[in-house]
Amino acid sequence: MSRKWSGKKIFKAGFCIAISAFALGGCDQKIPGHPEKIASEYIKAVQRNDFKTIYRLNFDTSRSSKYLKCSDGKAENKICEQNFRENKTIYENAELNFSPGVRWVEKHYFPASALVDIGEPYPPAAAGEDDINSKYERAVSVFVPVKVEYPDQNEAPSQDDRKIKTASFECVFRKIREGGNVRVYSHDIKWYFAGCVFNAQSVTYR
Repeated sequence: MSRKWSGKKIFKAGFCIAISAFALGGCDQKIPGHPEKIASEYIKAVQRNDFKTIYRLNFDTSRSSKYLKCSDGKAENKICEQNFRENKTIYENAELNFSPGVRWVEKHYFPASALVDIGEPYPPAAAGEDDINSKYERAVSVFVPVKVEYPDQNEAPSQDDRKIKTASFECVFRKIREGGNVRVYSHDIKWYFAGCVFNAQSVTYR
């Protein structure tokens, strides 16, 4: 089951996510922390241009804030405020780009009028034959598929001078690494948005 909403109307549906392939510590488990809910919260924040929430849920900015100890009463507030302002400026000036790894391009993927359908999260494929590394990656990262429909042509992104009607993305969510124990990550419930990969094969045009 999935969630769909527009920039003006939100259709709420509760659902339980079970991933039989998500094995940590030798047994199948549900993904703790409900990354699909973080995906929903993050994308809604993008649609309403709520950068405070975006900053809090974004992997890069949350990690930098953590290293700057911005949640600590002893933190240098001026440095934290400067970090926020600089990232907000970069976000506001980000241009459309469909290449993976480009920061803040999600602002173009999820305009206010977009209809967004969030799928079930799933773990990354095993990287090589190293079981320890595979478990580690599964503990700190997850993919959430997102389908988007663009009813408003003016807000729809363009590719090769053609307005996109529908498109799919594989959005990545990660945990901030604080140690080397896989089991610590397997029970950590905090996920952060780390970007979306554009699926060029999924695109339909107007």
